[in-house]
Amino acid sequence: ITFPQGYLAGALNMRHEPDPEKYVSILRLFMENFLKLAPLTLTGSILGTAFLAPVQRKFSKNVPPVMGWYSGLTGAGKTFILDAACSLFGPNLLINESHRVSWTWSKVSIEQQGQYFQDSLFLIDDFKLRTLGMRKDQALAIIQNFYDRTGRGTLKRDRSFNPPTIIKGFVVVS
Repeated sequence: ITFPQGYLAGALNMRHEPDPEKYVSILRLFMENFLKLAPLTLTGSILGTAFLAPVQRKFSKNVPPVMGWYSGLTGAGKTFILDAACSLFGPNLLINESHRVSWTWSKVSIEQQGQYFQDSLFLIDDFKLRTLGMRKDQALAIIQNFYDRTGRGTLKRDRSFNPPTIIKGFVVVS
């Protein structure tokens, strides 16, 4: 199948057509170095998750979303590797770590941030039961809402409703 010029960029909501030669060389360099960061079982899984993110919603409307869950010792470099994978979706995801939220954030804040990450990785960092404390139910609700592709609307002062915020990104958890 031959796609017309610009088709891929339009399907991925890119603003411009990337230079094919430059894109391929950068991607090759990234892949060679990324795969050396950790054992292939980890980096391969993360790359698979990253490449699945832009296409999963388009090809599986009735299939529940997939969540990447990466666990390990504190300081082992999980967040660094996931940050590198997030950089595949553009340089803006690296500015001020704005692409990463923490489980210590409120449920509403996590869901509001997640609605802006459609078709890209959305990193929720630092899942630890001891840091969740009383918010364990909120973490479970976030995961359930993500899998159901639903959100919780909130009530305004005038008794009208704010629309529900739904996490549109491909959630990866460290």
